[in-house]
Amino acid sequence: MEKLRIKSAHFLAVFVFYVSTLAAQSNVSNGPTHIQVKRLNDSFIDVYYNTVLGDKKIPVLIFCQGSGYDSNTKGFLGLAKKFEDKAVGLAIEKEGVKYGDKGDSLTDIYKENNAVYNRLYDYLRVLEYLRANAKWWNGDVYVIGASEGGLLAGMLASYYPNVKAAAILSFGCGLSFGEAWPISIGLQERNSGTPSDSIAIDEKMVSDSLAYIRQHPSLNKSYNGADNTFTWWGSIMDLRLSNSLIDLSIPIYLAQGTRDIMSPLVSAQKLNKEFIEKGKKNLYYKEYEGYDHEYKDTTGKSHVVQVFVDATDWILNQK
Repeated sequence: MEKLRIKSAHFLAVFVFYVSTLAAQSNVSNGPTHIQVKRLNDSFIDVYYNTVLGDKKIPVLIFCQGSGYDSNTKGFLGLAKKFEDKAVGLAIEKEGVKYGDKGDSLTDIYKENNAVYNRLYDYLRVLEYLRANAKWWNGDVYVIGASEGGLLAGMLASYYPNVKAAAILSFGCGLSFGEAWPISIGLQERNSGTPSDSIAIDEKMVSDSLAYIRQHPSLNKSYNGADNTFTWWGSIMDLRLSNSLIDLSIPIYLAQGTRDIMSPLVSAQKLNKEFIEKGKKNLYYKEYEGYDHEYKDTTGKSHVVQVFVDATDWILNQK
């Protein structure tokens, strides 16, 4: 297992919405509504949503957070209040993560259930529950996600028929993650001044490592972060989101920073090219010049709030 070596930082540099920054944007003093939805195995999904205004039925705006075992729910719901006249902000915690968790305590429950298909099952189960019990909901869904959450947002849009528009941030969609990750490692090493011949060797090593994981899925072994088990890698590395997005007719907002080395720009450009070649008009592709994976510019200033507002405003105003 010596080949399972990597020089990069934590996978996909968890897309953080900086809770304190977002919470300051709106009044969140009353706190969200918390419900628990029972899974088929009798455990519970923790769901949080903003206060419903008035008596008129309204859509939900679902946030899919990126990788990691911190909770971004409070920050998202704070910012979602900007759009409370158009949709109710809703967030679903990952299994093993509690509201307000800062990502400093990795639990066995999280590791055992950290797989992208488990997250999709949770979202579909919650939507089933809401259909039966949320009298305030009109049945329409808008979805936004970043990094791994972008993948999940695209999957949810592909599998749930009532999604009206989707925003995918910092997850290119044109390449599978297994294809994109070696490229990402090369970009990271070029930035650190690693010689070209060494970069090629390390890119090959990453590809070999992923091939090994593909053949040996396990909850007891991790790669590039203690929370990223071989099982998690196996659930995500070969998913090519473009395969399903190309069949959607709903509006799709795709945002990508040009300096993003964690989710390579070439992946987003590939998806955009596929839509153009197919004559599809429902993809709005926006490159943020000079921004990295977390939408920081070259000075380190974060623009994540504005990017989120841009994307949310766009999807909620589509007909």
